[in-house]
Amino acid sequence: MSLAIRMRSIRAKLLGLVVVVALIMGGVSALFSSRTTTGLLRDQMVMRGHYIASNLAYNSKYGVLTEDKPLLTQLLEGAMAPSTGESSDVVGGIIRDARGAILAQEGLGIRDLPTSLMPEKLLDALTPQERRDLFKYLQQSGK
Repeated sequence: MSLAIRMRSIRAKLLGLVVVVALIMGGVSALFSSRTTTGLLRDQMVMRGHYIASNLAYNSKYGVLTEDKPLLTQLLEGAMAPSTGESSDVVGGIIRDARGAILAQEGLGIRDLPTSLMPEKLLDALTPQERRDLFKYLQQSGK
């Protein structure tokens, strides 16, 4: 095997080196692109969800205060309607009053949420600093 490598010309060795470097760089580039794109798409979906939820919450204040079910149903239908010719990003929605009674519901069946929206045992995996950061964030987002 080493004899076969020694017998090749410098041109062939250099070409082989360039090909190997190009393949390695292409692989690293593809991996980096995949990871950054995945993170970017996830962030954009979360931002879009927050926008839709905050817009729906703002526009439904009057309907919730007056318990106007047709108005709230219309708002949910509008939130679920596709903005373009494609399918909607929202697959289901529910509006509850302060007591937890359902005022309007649209889309796929939404199961009743437990008393806490936080997944069980979420805090078990967090460090004390991460817990403090989470509680600080939750307190700020409620304002």
